[in-house]
Amino acid sequence: MAERFFPMYCGLYGISGMDGEKETSEAIMELARPDETCITLIYMNDTAEWVFGYCSFKHQSDHVANFKFSNTFEALQQQSVLPTLVGMHGVDAILTDDAGLAERVRADPNCHMFAHRVVLVSRDGARYRRDA
Repeated sequence: MAERFFPMYCGLYGISGMDGEKETSEAIMELARPDETCITLIYMNDTAEWVFGYCSFKHQSDHVANFKFSNTFEALQQQSVLPTLVGMHGVDAILTDDAGLAERVRADPNCHMFAHRVVLVSRDGARYRRDA
């Protein structure tokens, strides 16, 4: 199934073929506090390489919907995507449902200034809950 994964940065309503990732991200985003600006990060199809990100904000003024992106973790690191989004939008929390992904973000030298903002969430039945 890896052939369906492709790099994408999107300010439209959705990325074709990634409806499941968007739904999961929106469910996780419901854990954000009302005053928090957040990004959710999930692995795509349990690949441990491709990441889908969903933001609680529009990245540019001409975007019609919240910003979302997909790429390999390595490409996101090389392009400094997270530091750029955190810096430009004052992101308060980065929510993820994968402990390994949380650790990868915390260990990224480009992310050390906001590593404390990475929050692990877990599935509790049909819903997610914020751990900590």
